[in-house]
Amino acid sequence: MFKFFLIILSVFLCLSNCHFLNFLVDEQVTQKVWDHHIQSWTSQDLDAILSDYDEAAFVIVNNKVFEGHNQIRSVFTQLFELFSHGNNVIHPAIVKAQTIYITWRFTPDGLGSFVGTDSFVVTDGKIQAQNIASELYETFPIK
Repeated sequence: MFKFFLIILSVFLCLSNCHFLNFLVDEQVTQKVWDHHIQSWTSQDLDAILSDYDEAAFVIVNNKVFEGHNQIRSVFTQLFELFSHGNNVIHPAIVKAQTIYITWRFTPDGLGSFVGTDSFVVTDGKIQAQNIASELYETFPIK
């Protein structure tokens, strides 16, 4: 009877820990995606940025949806141009499970500053969705 109890306890602990281990693995993968994404952003490497996104991914910028690699490429082409004319400070990312959240402040040359937030959902090592919100995109719309 004691052996049976130990077997049941072992199975229960394995199932509990396996779920916990999956959570840790997801978070490690998400962190790796973020590290690559921010490095690609900093170097303005458009192809590297796109490699972070799933083929069916979408990016929402101030309530406008851009779907697939072609539209996401267009978004980042515009963002690289916009952000090359000022100072951008990205605060440390919060990476939790399959989610990345950042806040940032951009000061365009000759203008005041704008704050913004981005959130990302990562599944299987690829960004599935990104949401970006800032008054910056009311002044400089992404098309």
